Amino acid sequence: LELSSQNIKTHYTVTVSYDTSEPVTEETGDGLRMTRRYYRIAPTDGRSDAAESQSRMLLRSPCVVTAGDVIEVELEITADDAAEYVLVEDHKPAGFEPLERNSGHIGFSAAYRWQRRPEQVYREFHHERVSFYLPYVSGQPKTLTYRMRAETPAVSVTALPASAVAMYAPEQSAMTRETVFRVDQ
Repeated sequence: LELSSQNIKTHYTVTVSYDTSEPVTEETGDGLRMTRRYYRIAPTDGRSDAAESQSRMLLRSPCVVTAGDVIEVELEITADDAAEYVLVEDHKPAGFEPLERNSGHIGFSAAYRWQRRPEQVYREFHHERVSFYLPYVSGQPKTLTYRMRAETPAVSVTALPASAVAMYAPEQSAMTRETVFRVDQ
């Protein structure tokens, strides 16, 4: 939108957002693409917390888990063209709590698997979501992960779609589909 008055041009950008009661069943994106996967983490030897002693089982919506299960959330993001300063937000389903609670910079290997630019990623844990701030996203996929525990039994809870947006170019954005969980006792 452009307005002119007394030889002074003013430019405005208008963004419209809205809520709908319809379930989000498809991933969407404009310049960015993002996929969210959930994995149940189980020790293979029955007692060890070491990564090499754990197995990951992919969960599909509707995901059936048991209270106490550890779930790994994997967010994979790519860009059609390079995007800088990208905010990725993932909303936790009700009754799930992250295993880590400390916000701050996380190192290259813990944040994403990408060999070209080893910048650090800033991660924040909020009561309803986990946020990642990435300095740069390209066509090379980046994978962000965190773990949470199913705490409260529930018949059905929904994990709202995760979203990504280039903070200084909000027309570059992406959204995952929502995921339904059933948490057994």
